[in-house]
Amino acid sequence: MALFVGAGLSMGQGLYPSWPGLVNALNNQLSVPKHITNDLDIAQYVKDHDAQGYEDVIRRYFAGWKPTMQKAVSVMAALPTRLILTPNYDDALSEAFHARAPERVVLDDLRVTDLEGTGLQIFHIHGFINTQSNDPLRIVLTRKDFEHYYQEAKTVEILLHNFFLSRHVVFFGFSFNDQYVVEVLSRVAEYERRLPEKPQSPYPRRFACLPLPRTTTKINDKLDLKRVAEMENRMTQLGVIPIWYDPEHDHQELVELIREWSAGVRARPSAAYERSDGAIGGGHGGSIRGGRS
Repeated sequence: MALFVGAGLSMGQGLYPSWPGLVNALNNQLSVPKHITNDLDIAQYVKDHDAQGYEDVIRRYFAGWKPTMQKAVSVMAALPTRLILTPNYDDALSEAFHARAPERVVLDDLRVTDLEGTGLQIFHIHGFINTQSNDPLRIVLTRKDFEHYYQEAKTVEILLHNFFLSRHVVFFGFSFNDQYVVEVLSRVAEYERRLPEKPQSPYPRRFACLPLPRTTTKINDKLDLKRVAEMENRMTQLGVIPIWYDPEHDHQELVELIREWSAGVRARPSAAYERSDGAIGGGHGGSIRGGRS
């Protein structure tokens, strides 16, 4: 089992530098024309017109944060995995898994053959920011950065393609809003749909732990069933099995689920939601069985 870990578990609690926050800081560095609204294009404009200011803003932004790991992230350290991929720029995962002395692999050093390493490896697919170093930044943030690593050199695209095809993967804290990662996942799912069925030797499966979305007003708080249905349809298209959980109480339900997996207990969706007809239904889920880790 391999992990794909985004920043979603901590960002909602204000414990992690957010993408919008970083882009806003870049926007404040230089007066970006109002017709440029996409985050990647805003970052590209600042980098093109003030390269040094671009790096200075990013370093200052991350230097001002000391991510505090949510319990859900901390308990991941007990999961029997040897491979973690993350689009995050910081070393919070390395700190969470420090007892296992993980090897950090970054951007231009990414190699498909490294997916078969023997120790714990953390692949920073979009780069790593070392706030203690003055070396040029090695991150994927601007439009040209993404186009280079996904469409030209294809360093990240090739790695992700092999990653998703070769092992069972569990997504944590990933919103599936990253256009380039999702495009790779979509192509992998389409490729798999064209393959013959192999019931005795199933292809690697992908799971995503997702917080149940809710609609909150002044008078009530209820599950957003429309959003649940939309996400489940989207996950089906991406070949991902959603495992829904209640994010209340600092993702405590997810913490318990991870502990079950860590203890070797067969995983199953633990959250249930009430449908409009009053019945109780659970999100799609599945067992996470032993596979290549």
